[in-house]
Amino acid sequence: MRAIQKIQALCGVLLLSVAMGAGAVPITGELGMGGNFLAVDSRWNTTGTAAATGIDFDPNLFIVNSATGDFAGVSSIGSITDFQFDPGMGINDGFGGITSVSSITSFWAIDGFSFELTSITKGFTNDPDTFLVLDGTGIISAAGFDDTAGTWSFTGDTTNSGTFSWSAGSAAVASVPEPGILALLGMGLIGFAGRKKIIR
Repeated sequence: MRAIQKIQALCGVLLLSVAMGAGAVPITGELGMGGNFLAVDSRWNTTGTAAATGIDFDPNLFIVNSATGDFAGVSSIGSITDFQFDPGMGINDGFGGITSVSSITSFWAIDGFSFELTSITKGFTNDPDTFLVLDGTGIISAAGFDDTAGTWSFTGDTTNSGTFSWSAGSAAVASVPEPGILALLGMGLIGFAGRKKIIR
């Protein structure tokens, strides 16, 4: 009888620790947005897309044109930050035009979701004088969720008075059992083995 009480106490402690660690979950889904932009050089002067080293969003707002997963139901308008990029210097937060930084926190934000821009690469386009293509990674955050790795893609089109489309979403992650699920499975096996010994 004493062995059963010990097993029950152990299971209770393990269940409590699993419940405490299972609060937040990753953010899932994609957010598509659009708006107006100007391609700019390192001094924030307007330039062609082929020579661009920065983006000046005009105004610093975006309009949501699609939203899935946890983004479903967000407002139609969010905020977005101007930035400079240079393959040799990294990302520039847009203040001062010289200092490069490793990331821009709250690069875009909407309804409690925010995106930290952590990398930028210039993508390929057949028409560099008209289209600017950028891709990269970042971290999506929101209260009640785990910070989640995300990917993004920007396409700027100067033929339509400088319009852009931006899509961002959580990065694909392989399905791995949560530690809490593994702990629950282990507790069940321990309980089953203990019960079998006591019954004998």
